[in-house]
Amino acid sequence: MKRKKVYEAIDSERDYQDEVLETSERSIDEFILYIKGYSDKAVSQSVNFGGGKGKLEIIRKIAALCVHCGEQHGIRKR
Repeated sequence: MKRKKVYEAIDSERDYQDEVLETSERSIDEFILYIKGYSDKAVSQSVNFGGGKGKLEIIRKIAALCVHCGEQHGIRKR
């Protein structure tokens, strides 16, 4: 899959987050806790050898949460 398509999927997840989540600013710690929760869910599915599709959906959510955090709090280039 091309990087552009991956970014489009992450962008669509961000759009979804904007529709569903409250617009209030969240702390960096809150984002980290959301990311950890989704990471734990992915690990649980891996331990049980769950389907790859569900884990990829979690990866998309985590990536979008990272983008969302960067939008709210800024992020530096490498």
